[in-house]
Amino acid sequence: MTQLLENLGLLYALNPVAGLKDWFTYESNTPKYRFSYYVSTEISAGHLVLISLRGDYSEDSLLAFCRSVDEARDEVSKVEIPSKIHPVTLENSGFDTLMLVPPGFHDAFAVQNELLAKCTMVAFPAFNCEFSANETKASLDVLRRGVVPTLDWNRAPAPRVAMKYSNPRIRGGSAGNHRGLADRDTARRELCNLPASPGGFVELENFAGDVITVSFTDNCLVLERDGVGRSFDDNLDELLAAVDAFLFGLLNK
Repeated sequence: MTQLLENLGLLYALNPVAGLKDWFTYESNTPKYRFSYYVSTEISAGHLVLISLRGDYSEDSLLAFCRSVDEARDEVSKVEIPSKIHPVTLENSGFDTLMLVPPGFHDAFAVQNELLAKCTMVAFPAFNCEFSANETKASLDVLRRGVVPTLDWNRAPAPRVAMKYSNPRIRGGSAGNHRGLADRDTARRELCNLPASPGGFVELENFAGDVITVSFTDNCLVLERDGVGRSFDDNLDELLAAVDAFLFGLLNK
């Protein structure tokens, strides 16, 4: 057993994972939730790879995800910043992306064990639309705590949204010129407010860094992308569908 596993064994009762070589599992429970963890020290030299989830999930699919991490070991070993491996096929799952978060970009074991905190690589399944290819620790913290519940493997896709907006009617809007991270529901709420706020706008950036601007002018909703506008008249439902397609990466340029 490696030094990393020995340190982890001082905190939790480790059990070998049946059917997976060099993988161990442990659990922690709260009054409300059960958390399951899967770890290996044989994928990336000097790293403990940690997979975490909350609640129940198909055991076959979970083991398949562990195997997908195994199969990506050449890429995992090179990760120095938060990285996406996409596309991947995650068996019996709707996920299409493997997300890797190296030491310094997460808080795993930050309180319990300094060595583990410095050497743990966090891995979890994701949807491509949920994260960009250049996340920082600050943006990951915001996304994982308030937008994408990465511990919930039964979740629906939660697209990454960066937003700037102006609502002249209530004199509301974003502070400064930068787009801030938001969730899909917040974006939809501000879009729904536009018809009652002529001259207002909502600017949205998706996971790929593409940007659209939606405005309401002359009683018409207009979606603009790359200098090209598309009119939706006053059809809010159609506009929301187009924005969703953009956020999920389904709207062609």
